[in-house]
Amino acid sequence: MHLIQNMKKYLFFLIFCLALASCSSIPSKFESFQSKGNIKYSIIYLIHGDGSYLYHDSSGNQINADERMLHQAQLVAEHSPESEVFIFHIKPKEHFLFFFPLKDRELFHYQNGKLITSMTYNTEESYSNLELESRYYKRYTLDNYMNPKAGAIKKLFLFYGHQIPEFGGNGYNSSYPDMAFNLDNFIAGLSQFRMYSEDKFDLVVLSTCNNGTPGVISKLSPLARYAIASPEDLHLSYISSLPILELNKALQNHPFEEFVKQFAQKGFDELTRLTQTIVTVSVYDMNKVTVFLSNVKESYRKLINQTENRAQNQIICDDCIKNGQLNMTNSDYGVIVFYRPPIFGRSKALSSHSGWGCPQSSRANPQ
Repeated sequence: MHLIQNMKKYLFFLIFCLALASCSSIPSKFESFQSKGNIKYSIIYLIHGDGSYLYHDSSGNQINADERMLHQAQLVAEHSPESEVFIFHIKPKEHFLFFFPLKDRELFHYQNGKLITSMTYNTEESYSNLELESRYYKRYTLDNYMNPKAGAIKKLFLFYGHQIPEFGGNGYNSSYPDMAFNLDNFIAGLSQFRMYSEDKFDLVVLSTCNNGTPGVISKLSPLARYAIASPEDLHLSYISSLPILELNKALQNHPFEEFVKQFAQKGFDELTRLTQTIVTVSVYDMNKVTVFLSNVKESYRKLINQTENRAQNQIICDDCIKNGQLNMTNSDYGVIVFYRPPIFGRSKALSSHSGWGCPQSSRANPQ
């Protein structure tokens, strides 16, 4: 009897501690080691997992695409001795014993290939613009101890998730269906990661479906020098980030533009090896594509406004050339396109792609 009472006390104490931990969203202290090594690269991963990312491989095994990407990001961080890496992972909301909410976001912070801190924190429904993530980054990044205007640090931002809606956005996070997340939220959040107003990311990777559009790239252009995105469906929303492991070696003999091209090429090669569906990966040079974007700004806005069933948030895209409503003059200036048509279906005979996606019809479920 005495043993049972003690066990009840320990169980109550455990539940009490978990309840307290689950109610805390921002820790009071963040013990971080300031590296004395040479940091040349700042890499930020944002991996969205609060949605339908479960799939089965060829052997029938269940795999969560976001967990797979998390492991790859950690591999990159551990083998990047001249980098600082932040990995933010957004997970589905879960509860302990049905009542106590568990923390549903996690951060892994690496410097010089070493894990400095791993922590969990809570989603705040009022924070749809990545405020929590940018706050942690600005507080603990080594950019605070260096001169970012010197241009010595190459900065990369990689987003893995479903298509970022160009309008609406309710339901993007399955656990918080009333919290909108759309292109404007993403751009506002991305801008908060900058250390000063003129700061730009050297590369932004959108590993999502249907985000290589004039609307997305136009809003992204003030914040990045180069972008990689897909103008159509992207299998499992997956572009491999393993080329980052070769970043330092690549820049010893080639300009950064060549690295960006190789990054997209290797991601494309991996996708064509794994799939039989259409694969399109585009590289956008922001200094050059502004010519085309300026020409189609109004016509693309009208096209978006005409998109049927806007309440569904997601749109399915096709090559803008097929749409016929945009002036495609100079559409190839500043764009490198890696394209393979589907192995089957009506589009298998198409041999090229402009690299730009335009909405064709609505989609109820994001890809």
